[in-house]
Amino acid sequence: MSDSPFAAYQATLNSHGYGFQFAVLQAATAMRKSAVLASFPRSMWHPKATEFPVESQGQSTRIDLLFEHSQCPAFLIVECKRSNPATANWCFTRAPFVAHMTDANALVTEVVQRYESDMVLTDGTAISNCDHYHVGIEVSTGKKGDSSPKGKREIEDAVTQVLRGTFGFVNFLKSRPDFLQPGKPAFLLPMVCTTASLWVSTGDLSKVDLGTGKAVFPPDSLKPAPWLLYQYHSSPGLRHSVPPSRPTPSEFGPVMHALYTRTVAIVSPSGLEEFLELSSALRIGRPLVY
Repeated sequence: MSDSPFAAYQATLNSHGYGFQFAVLQAATAMRKSAVLASFPRSMWHPKATEFPVESQGQSTRIDLLFEHSQCPAFLIVECKRSNPATANWCFTRAPFVAHMTDANALVTEVVQRYESDMVLTDGTAISNCDHYHVGIEVSTGKKGDSSPKGKREIEDAVTQVLRGTFGFVNFLKSRPDFLQPGKPAFLLPMVCTTASLWVSTGDLSKVDLGTGKAVFPPDSLKPAPWLLYQYHSSPGLRHSVPPSRPTPSEFGPVMHALYTRTVAIVSPSGLEEFLELSSALRIGRPLVY
């Protein structure tokens, strides 16, 4: 009987998703070498590091993949998530109301700016307007799942992790302002790349039975999506320590938007190339349209 740990090694390696992480990196790198026209790559995202260590609110973490835009001050913070096969249908729905005096479809990103004095300030800024989703749930696939208990909170855990990495990177930039160009705001865009199948619903959450709380949507209201934008309200316990560049608003909605609401891209392997290509449009300020 063989004592080789190969089977256990491969199963454990797959459960941690290390292979998936580097497959994403390889695909993104290949896009930089694929040009639509001479000297015009399909993606402007240049890989800078894997497992980049950062810290926010006293909690250390590592950014799976860190990319920098080659033509404008922008960083892509990537969390790679191999989903549990038992709950690998991630379904997202729009909320009919998010917050007073805010735009539910604003792409809100973290912006870091260095000033001549090397002071670094930050803000949450809407850089474009596009369709967002606000509620995400994991749905059963009917398949056998991993032996680990993960699955019921995968979306929450993945988004929390990528935002912890994003806010931790803000702290890093504060400690190393030489990575920023004075007077040029740098945009930080968090992204979760997952093996889960992504679905989006056109159902109206407000159109439910008030007595039972149950919604009845037509089957064709749920459709597959290669990628989507998820508007998430991060907790104060995730936020970085860099002061904002503008006074805090005095209304509940705008203060939530400025300090806590952030857009996270959720991307499947089938949508990876399209998202990297479209998000490269940040170089000229075009919105993401899909």
